[in-house]
Amino acid sequence: YRGRLLLSVGFLFVGVPLGQVHPLIWKYVVDDVLIAKNAGGLWIALLVMLASHLLATVFGALQGYFLEKAGQGFVRDVRNAVFVHLEGQSMDYHHERRTGDLVARVISDVDAMETSVLGNLSDLLSEMLTFVVVAGIVIWLQPVIGLCVMLPLMLSYFVVRRFSSRVKRIYEAVRARLGDIGSFV
Repeated sequence: YRGRLLLSVGFLFVGVPLGQVHPLIWKYVVDDVLIAKNAGGLWIALLVMLASHLLATVFGALQGYFLEKAGQGFVRDVRNAVFVHLEGQSMDYHHERRTGDLVARVISDVDAMETSVLGNLSDLLSEMLTFVVVAGIVIWLQPVIGLCVMLPLMLSYFVVRRFSSRVKRIYEAVRARLGDIGSFV
């Protein structure tokens, strides 16, 4: 399933930029069609916009298809590994636990892991790539305005990162304290 996952990421890296070319096409329409009064250029812009949208849709569908296939392979491998592990447990282990509980737990936990790992990873990559492409387009079209917009975003990134690390340290301290309290019970 690794090959399918790589194909999915490849389609993502092609489809997302194709879906973001509309501002460049509108720049062409305003600068080279409307101002220059070139009506024939409008048809070209329309065809390019339609083609980019269709290609982005096709690449998005292929990305989703291959991600789903990779997810199915991932789930299959994890379930097989869990089955082998459960099969190796002692008879006392199985006697103390109900089979239905074990099966339900394995199914729900593996499904949650698939959603978390593959679905969220794909969304994260897609959103990051979209941000980079849009930021690049804005900076390319209007460098001063683009950099003025990006500067506060970079600053907020560092503020959030610092806040997050402080919260993490506090959370770890609280968790250690709860562990200490739980050891007395």
